[in-house]
Amino acid sequence: MSKLKLDLETLLQMSSTSCVYGLVNRSKKRIQIYSTRSLLTHLGRIMSEIAVSGEYKEMLQDMSDIELVILETNIEDNDLKLKLANWVDEYERKRYTFYKDIAPLRYTLETTVEYKSGRLSYCLYLVNRKRHRVLVGVFLKKQQLTSFVKSAYPSKRVSAVVYHESVIGT
Repeated sequence: MSKLKLDLETLLQMSSTSCVYGLVNRSKKRIQIYSTRSLLTHLGRIMSEIAVSGEYKEMLQDMSDIELVILETNIEDNDLKLKLANWVDEYERKRYTFYKDIAPLRYTLETTVEYKSGRLSYCLYLVNRKRHRVLVGVFLKKQQLTSFVKSAYPSKRVSAVVYHESVIGT
C-alpha cells in the first residue's frame, strides 16, 4: 500500500478514474474500503452519508485520524468488485476491522464441461449479473471440483475470489 498525498489537481485527474480506495485509521487498525468508477463523485456521496447516517458513529469519532488511501487505480469495470474483494482480504489478513460490513460479492458459481488442453474438464467460473465470467478452476474429476467448491466457497457464497492452482499463471 502506498500513501498518496492528494492535492486538488490529483483529485480532479482521478475524478474519472476507476479505483479502489480506503478510509484508514492506522492507529486503531480500522478501515473502510470502496470501489468506484469516479472517485470524486463517490467520495462526496460517502462523506455525506457518513455525516448524516447513524451507521458510521465510530468513523465520525475517528475522523481526525482517518486518511484517504488510494489502493489501486485504472481498473477495468468488470474487475472492480474482484479488486475490492482482494483488498478486503488483504486487510482482514492484517487484522484490520471494518467500520461497516462490506456486502459479499454479487457473483454466482457456474460449472461447465469443456475441452481444455485437449482433455474433457470441469471448469468453475464466477459469473456476475452482466454475465461476465472469471475462470477460477479447471478439474479433471468432478470430485475435485466438488471438494474445491466446498473448501473455497462454503454455502456457495462468494465473499472473496479464490483461484485453484490449475488456473494460476495461465
